[in-house]
Amino acid sequence: MGPPKPPYLLHQLTRDPGARLKLYCGACTWWRTYDAGKIAERLAAKNLLRPSTLIADVAKQVQWPCPACHRMRWATSPAERRNGEYVENPMARARGGR
Repeated sequence: MGPPKPPYLLHQLTRDPGARLKLYCGACTWWRTYDAGKIAERLAAKNLLRPSTLIADVAKQVQWPCPACHRMRWATSPAERRNGEYVENPMARARGGR
């Protein structure tokens, strides 16, 4: 099975153990990756997880402003992989990321 195709369903991403979801600010492009399985668990605990939940729906649940620009223009995408490893943003922690 290859990578999921757009529009991405959250349950497609969680089939891959350790899969990561990229949350990024549409205003300043600050980003950070999160464990897709943990996101699904948190949404399920709030009764917000459905089989049709898109990863784009995750951005609508973010209740905190961007640590870099303090806006709330969140978007999501599957995290990038390079050489089999998920890419992390080194500036996420340096600029006050959660």
